[in-house]
Amino acid sequence: LAGTFPGARILDGYEALLADGQVDAVYISIPHPGHVEWAIKAAEAGKHVLCEKPLALTAFEADAVMHAARKAGTFLGEAFMYRLHPQTLQLVELIKSGAIGEVRMIKSSFGFAMP
Repeated sequence: LAGTFPGARILDGYEALLADGQVDAVYISIPHPGHVEWAIKAAEAGKHVLCEKPLALTAFEADAVMHAARKAGTFLGEAFMYRLHPQTLQLVELIKSGAIGEVRMIKSSFGFAMP
């Protein structure tokens, strides 16, 4: 595998990743139930975290993750692409400019096909 990605370092597990002084930040993309545990461990290890959504499964868990990041002085972000997506920016610009008229209601949905 290392030959496939020249210059890549392969670490033996999550704990090794968090212990590595050359790693500044982690992207947590494991299944949902593990997000909180590893986001907190990463913050405690001094790593910045970008976590796949959902950040947590409950409000209590989300608060615990945010507290850990604040305490560690690390960045914590949820990988929620829509906030920064170009389509969202275009929608905001259309609304602010009045190009679509007065906004009275917004209704949206999101879906995709899963074969």
